[in-house]
Amino acid sequence: MRLSAIALFVGGLLQVPATAFDPDLYDPRALFNPAETPAHAVFWIAYLLITMGLPAAYFIHIGKFGWLGTVGFLLALAGSAMTASVSLLDGFALPLIATSHPTEAAPLALVGPGGAAAGLMPALLATAVTFFPGYVMFGIAMARAAVIQAWAGWLLGDGRPAHAHSLCSAGGSHTYHHRLGTSGGCFCHSQPRPLVTPPAITALETTLNRR
Repeated sequence: MRLSAIALFVGGLLQVPATAFDPDLYDPRALFNPAETPAHAVFWIAYLLITMGLPAAYFIHIGKFGWLGTVGFLLALAGSAMTASVSLLDGFALPLIATSHPTEAAPLALVGPGGAAAGLMPALLATAVTFFPGYVMFGIAMARAAVIQAWAGWLLGDGRPAHAHSLCSAGGSHTYHHRLGTSGGCFCHSQPRPLVTPPAITALETTLNRR
């Protein structure tokens, strides 16, 4: 559990520098910006760590979330894994494709309708319909169950629709809002309120300690 908490903590923190240097937020020709690949490589590491740490945030408090938290967790987990993949796509594949289509220098121009990589849009849509509602539901469930500070759960959930809006907007303020929400939420998830450990987890820890 400690390693999972560290993964959430580090994953949340890594999003801060990655967001600060992400050309998608300020450069209309982001795919030709030299910071595009390094920034999304950091995002990939961040979401990979979050994907690894998220199950512990759910299982250590299993039984307290209800159906909302369970569905939200499953969607958020799938969405995080796909977001890690999309980060690789955005940082490595799209810049390579853009070299043959210099007029489509922004990610949305390349994968949008009529773009050279429009066939990749289903991957982005699959991410959207899992990642955003998943974290909204999971954040609300965690806040209502009081397994973390309530404001952190609302912060985590509130950032998802803001990020969804940012995908369709020219500015980056909503994306900053979303990523700061993710960072803050993951930090607080890595430091949950002390509760009674579920029997299954206790039995597992006892077994491991005996070895």
